[in-house]
Amino acid sequence: MAFANSDLLSRLWLNRGLATLLREEALPPELSLLTGKEPGLGADQVQRHEMQGRFPQRRAAPQPKQAPQTAPKSPKTVHVPHVSAVQSQSWPAIWQTLLGRVKQGHVVWTYRLLGSDLLQKQSPGLAERRAFLTRILKESPVYPQGTHTFWPYQLPEAAPCPELFWSGVSRLKAEAVMILGQEAGLALLGKTVVPYSQHHARGCHVVVFQDIQDLTQNLSLYGEMQKMLRDILGTIGLQPLA
Repeated sequence: MAFANSDLLSRLWLNRGLATLLREEALPPELSLLTGKEPGLGADQVQRHEMQGRFPQRRAAPQPKQAPQTAPKSPKTVHVPHVSAVQSQSWPAIWQTLLGRVKQGHVVWTYRLLGSDLLQKQSPGLAERRAFLTRILKESPVYPQGTHTFWPYQLPEAAPCPELFWSGVSRLKAEAVMILGQEAGLALLGKTVVPYSQHHARGCHVVVFQDIQDLTQNLSLYGEMQKMLRDILGTIGLQPLA
């Protein structure tokens, strides 16, 4: 599926590398990290016969030490904190396609319906959300290209995928994550959060704001968001264009 019949607002998405979200060819395969094999054990040492009679028993020669063997852990006890970036070829095809089309950026933006918007699914408030993101990218102060990018944590008619989200954030080389909406914050941080709260997760500076609808309808809330955004961008070393 591609961005057919794009309007002026959706061209912004095209410039951000989010066009043609579904493609036929697969991503290049990556080398597996599980290529090594454990060496086999040598034959058991044959014990010597003990001499009988007047000769004392001879002590058996010490056997070479072997690495202790441990039983494999039960699948129930294995904890995988997140999907490793080197294993993205095992993601569902639609997630691979999205990752291949989204450009790297210092700051990742996300909200509940972003996956639906990237796939051009019609839903209430779509034009409003696009206008909001256009405003973020073009409103003064403007930052250099490569500052902002967009990565979803949920696709239409599917459950949230926080592990795929955080693994994608790592692949996009992001240093900060802007979460729009408390529902999205709960899904990604695993706890109840409040607007303007700051967190540290997966090596990123994370900030939770209100939903886009609330930010667009309240100039005071939007101003607070912009101020905090400028402070965070300065903290990670990003300066606006002169």
